[in-house]
Amino acid sequence: MLNHVKRQKPEYDSGTIEKEIRQSFKTLLTLLPKGKWVAVEHVVKAICYRGLPSNPFSTPVEMSYVCLDLSPGTIKRFSLQTEFCGHGCTISVSKTNTDQTISLPLMKALLFLFSSLNIVSLAYSEPRNEKYLLKGKPYLSIYDGLTYVRLTDFGAFVLDREKSFSTGIEKQSAEFILDEIRPLITLLGEDPVKRLALENVGKRVTTSSYLVDYQSFFKDCSCQNEVQNKIDYFRTHISKESANSSRS
Repeated sequence: MLNHVKRQKPEYDSGTIEKEIRQSFKTLLTLLPKGKWVAVEHVVKAICYRGLPSNPFSTPVEMSYVCLDLSPGTIKRFSLQTEFCGHGCTISVSKTNTDQTISLPLMKALLFLFSSLNIVSLAYSEPRNEKYLLKGKPYLSIYDGLTYVRLTDFGAFVLDREKSFSTGIEKQSAEFILDEIRPLITLLGEDPVKRLALENVGKRVTTSSYLVDYQSFFKDCSCQNEVQNKIDYFRTHISKESANSSRS
């Protein structure tokens, strides 16, 4: 997630600090008021001010092996002393404000991850950074464009701040109507799964009716077992379903 930093040594065992950062991120989520937009930087600052872990490079030794390839303008702005750190980098992360160069980008990356799970909603634009820039880039991290975050109803439910959650998706319902005279089956209502079942045994003649004949019923059958499976499929998914609908 921190693609903008480079390491000169193999990764250390970060199991303990990783767990602590997860807890810090949970605290970040609990600070969000449900349904209201909040500036991401303000929330992350609240985490840092509380002294909660937000830097995965937990020891001074490890920090000394992490570096950045910052732009000349950034180096001049902060009067940073350059040195050869490997990977073509000239600035050790330890010489920068790590709340800005490590913690904030990491929390923003995690917010993008949790946005994909519908825990939070995000407001963002093209990545830009007014403080730290990578060489040849208008940003430090690709997540710099993230500015605001909002806790979703589902997120509040996951955090136990709501006792229930509604998806708002109406359940689709439909039933099979078997014609008593003609080999027709009508789908009354709309249900993609039931429509798929009909297409497996019949040929559509109207938007809701399917003709079931020898050719349509036994299509794709090449042996006796497949024929029997198709008959069992019809009895279980269509004929039985139709009978249950009639009784109800």
